[in-house]
Amino acid sequence: MRSGSPWALEVTWRADDPSLMLHLGVAMNRTSDGIEVCAFGTHRDGLEPFTGRRRYRLRLEIPELALVKGEVTLYVYLLDEAGLHVWDQRVLPAAFEVESPGYHFGVCTMPHRWRIEHDEAPETAAATAMEMMPV
Repeated sequence: MRSGSPWALEVTWRADDPSLMLHLGVAMNRTSDGIEVCAFGTHRDGLEPFTGRRRYRLRLEIPELALVKGEVTLYVYLLDEAGLHVWDQRVLPAAFEVESPGYHFGVCTMPHRWRIEHDEAPETAAATAMEMMPV
């Protein structure tokens, strides 16, 4: 798959007890070193717990996968109503690989922009001074 492409994961599960209140979590880890790249949880996104049924199907959709490159292992968690206790989990080793059109550094891309601000006239600006300030 190419960096920036849409990505989706469909998860189905069955609850033995329909009164259980469940959430779903998904984590993406870089396979080469196990670094967790990102994680998603229905509880973190404000969804109500899934309850009252025995079978569920849920689809996680990412319109533009911002991963730069590499192989990804997926972790899928069935969680309690608070998102703390893990009722069940599945690991999908090397679930997919992301390729980039050019050589890029890092794990993911971030939406960003460059804003050029000129404090001095170009002929008097010192080319060797650099100052960084968080905004």
